[in-house]
Amino acid sequence: MQKFLGHHKSIRLSFIESRGQSVLSATPLIRKGEVVASYPEKSWKNYANDSIRNAKMEKVILREKLEKLRDPILMSLNLLNLANEGDAYASVLKERYCNNDPNEHRHPLNWNDEEIHELKGTSVFESIVKRSVFWRDVYDRLGMDSENDFLWSVSQVLTRAVSGKDRPFTFVPGLCCFNHSENPNAHIYYNEKNTFEVRASRDIDGIDEEITISYGENRSSANFLLQYGFVPSSPTKNDVTPPIVVRNQTLTLPLHGFEQTLEVLRRTLESSVGFRDEFKKACLSAIRSIEGTTEDDERILLNDDVTSSKRFAVMLRSRERSLLMKYYDGV
Repeated sequence: MQKFLGHHKSIRLSFIESRGQSVLSATPLIRKGEVVASYPEKSWKNYANDSIRNAKMEKVILREKLEKLRDPILMSLNLLNLANEGDAYASVLKERYCNNDPNEHRHPLNWNDEEIHELKGTSVFESIVKRSVFWRDVYDRLGMDSENDFLWSVSQVLTRAVSGKDRPFTFVPGLCCFNHSENPNAHIYYNEKNTFEVRASRDIDGIDEEITISYGENRSSANFLLQYGFVPSSPTKNDVTPPIVVRNQTLTLPLHGFEQTLEVLRRTLESSVGFRDEFKKACLSAIRSIEGTTEDDERILLNDDVTSSKRFAVMLRSRERSLLMKYYDGV
């Protein structure tokens, strides 16, 4: 992916291996406001949604009443066609992420039933199952040749395509090399010259400090897995428990503001006879429904040979189990 970085001539970017993944590091010091990388229109135009023409598939989309999915479907098929035609960027993505290698980082859309089952009991389990079923149904309705190829291309749209107000819906080769951080040191801009730029939002240390951007400030660990196919290395401020049901009320309990939420719960529990026992019983039931145990998960995370899907599933269920335990013990 190095050749797609589009880096500024005064900035030298390099890949280093960390946490089992490639990261971009700053060499030398990058000053606040400085351009880290730029991607002019010519570098991404062939991947943009408004450049795609596929009359045959347009008819199928209309016939199957899939108009609301037109853009992601056409983007997915365009990426797949480009990969099959030898486009450098699309080919690299397909070669690396469309091989069902369990040791490679794969989106949950490409996980098998056994891998998805590792998420049983978590807040995202049902959403991942439903999304998997949904896109497999779309595949059947479109009459594609390869389910694996189609789901791979859809997952790339979900994880790598950029969009937004006054921005094109497109892949930007190289932009996906920047990892996420809750405390990013760079941001993405789209200017009047139809160029995507990554600019430093603060000074970045020139001694191999990783250059990071934000994939979204309001996402939970579960949402990162659903959308981007990974779980951040640390819990996010938006993490929540799996839903618990108490007296016909469905509750999801947050990590952020834990003490305040706990205080509200305590007042409610104290004013309602038997509510505390029911609440604790609901927490315990949710904990037991989560796949695995605390002890097993701790051992799994110490294993360097575990697959990425297993690691992400275990990271998420460990966090949600731990948060449930905090509420169980706290009341």
